[in-house]
Amino acid sequence: MVLNLLRFRKVADYSASPELAPSAPTSGAEAYERNIAHTLPCLRESGVDLIFLGEGDLI
Repeated sequence: MVLNLLRFRKVADYSASPELAPSAPTSGAEAYERNIAHTLPCLRESGVDLIFLGEGDLI
């Protein structure tokens, strides 16, 4: 099992790969959700599944 704790930018940074940038600015969280939607089918084919995705609260 893997636990990823992530913090996202208010606006996603595509400076390293501008060809992947959407036409309108998007948040880092929205960019991550698009990445999951694109990647998850491939992961499932190899036997991996996402069992939880949620938001935490800072103490």
